[in-house]
Amino acid sequence: MSLEKIQKDVEKGISQDGRKNLFLLSIMVALTEEARELARGLNNRYEERIKKFADLGKETFDSIFNLCYLANSQGIILTEVWNQKINKRYGRNKNEFKDYRG
Repeated sequence: MSLEKIQKDVEKGISQDGRKNLFLLSIMVALTEEARELARGLNNRYEERIKKFADLGKETFDSIFNLCYLANSQGIILTEVWNQKINKRYGRNKNEFKDYRG
């Protein structure tokens, strides 16, 4: 699925939920909360004491959804930004990010 399709799906979902005009701060709070839940799920999975496992797929989805919501609210087209950044990272500047692990 493309980033463009994901952003359109998020926009459609937000419109149906009636949350279309949330303040930027509210979007950032939701994104931060979802990232915290994802981090907590990873921590619980890999620490010595086994706790309740979070569904990392669902937590990742929630984070991506809120990130796309933030991008949409700011008029950011993630496909364009992705292509620019990936070309910079692996295109003309590919030697800048060499793996130095030997």
